[in-house]
Amino acid sequence: MNHRLPSYQGSPEVLRALSSVYISVKPEAPVDLGKLGKVLNALAGDPAEFEASAFAADTAAGLFAGGLGVAAYRVSPELPDPLAARFSPSGLLSLAVSPVRVSVVKTEKNITYKDKSGAVKAGKSATWTYTAAVSVQGSLAALPGGAVVDSWAEPMQYSEQNNHGDLSASDWYGQASLKAAASFAARVASRYAGKPSPRFRPVYFEKKDKPAKRAARAAGRGGCGSSSSFWSARAAAGGTWRDLLGLAVCHEAAGDYAAAREKYLAAREKSAGDKQASGIRWAQIFSDLDRLTAPAQEKNAAAEAWFGRRVALLPLAEETNSIDGPPMLREMLFEALAAGGYAMQPLAETDDLLRRQGYSDGAQLRGVRQDKLRKWLNVDAVITGDITEFGEIMAGVYNRRQVAGGFVMSDSSSDHEVWSSSGAVTRVKTSKSLGGGLLSQLGKGLYERMRNKPLYEEAALFVRKISGSLPRRPK
Repeated sequence: MNHRLPSYQGSPEVLRALSSVYISVKPEAPVDLGKLGKVLNALAGDPAEFEASAFAADTAAGLFAGGLGVAAYRVSPELPDPLAARFSPSGLLSLAVSPVRVSVVKTEKNITYKDKSGAVKAGKSATWTYTAAVSVQGSLAALPGGAVVDSWAEPMQYSEQNNHGDLSASDWYGQASLKAAASFAARVASRYAGKPSPRFRPVYFEKKDKPAKRAARAAGRGGCGSSSSFWSARAAAGGTWRDLLGLAVCHEAAGDYAAAREKYLAAREKSAGDKQASGIRWAQIFSDLDRLTAPAQEKNAAAEAWFGRRVALLPLAEETNSIDGPPMLREMLFEALAAGGYAMQPLAETDDLLRRQGYSDGAQLRGVRQDKLRKWLNVDAVITGDITEFGEIMAGVYNRRQVAGGFVMSDSSSDHEVWSSSGAVTRVKTSKSLGGGLLSQLGKGLYERMRNKPLYEEAALFVRKISGSLPRRPK
């Protein structure tokens, strides 16, 4: 079996801070470099928008999968994160990320090859290397108290190569931004969380015991379902240490480390004096269990209270001419929040309850008090939103697609907002030719309208930004 064991070998204070850590990511805004900008960009690469939400989610997932506890994570406009205190975490991991710089470098090398006639020819082979680079500064503070127990800074790069060079650096990054964010997040998580470590656990059976032999072979092939039932029945009937050991191995493989420890202890005690059990590495088994459960991914009461609230996402107010855009954004944001751990009230239920009060449009709700909305909907928190831009401008070779808006959450703790976020996604493209640009723009727009998903790529990025600024929990 493979285990992810916490890899941090430093102070116990660090591991304690990571037992229920809150992760806050702050992307630094690009600085206006003025007249020196072109020169510095040529050296450092062109600035591009960093996928902070994906980076935060991947970092949290890496730490959680590595055996560490994550109370919540989010993208915050400021550090320290003002929402962190609501989760009573054991520690606060703050990650400040520099603007991402993207570049492309062409390299050539001399090659020889044979043509169709078999003659040896000389030529050149070109390779384009695309690179995204950032610098990440990390600070881990132990809570309560706020003492910094670990701090570091590290430059990071993500690169890809191809033999075509048909993309600009910015166009390449538009396709590779999520992979780059995942690569950077893996570097951060690897500082604390373990990599997969193979562990071999023996199971034993008597030669004449054919059912036990079949169970052992099934477990060896990964079939611990039937094997676990077999050994559990044997153990309940006062089975041998071999049965207890097999059951312990199955519990460990399933991640039930408390049950695994109990059965391993019983198997060790019952096997005392048996030569066949002398080769079992009991010390390694219990050491692994200690590391897998310390720090335990224990439940954080404050986090459970935050994510246990029932939340309603109200119809969006909008100031655009788009019919399909705002409803699509609402559905996308609903799915993103549900995936982030929120107990979301179904949209149809929210709409039905609002219609009973005479409301069907988001703009109508602007003047309604938040406590009334929560009472009508029987929820603990409501999220309202206003879409200010959702459209596309096509003018010859020029094409601009934009989604913009803002959102607010209020809950029963106060009628004042507990969270707000606004943002915009704007993509501008200039085609090389008038005819080709118009055809490309019209074709893409027609395809999106046929699917009832206008400006889908920009909408998806907008939703990632908005949902990423709310605290979420790892899967």
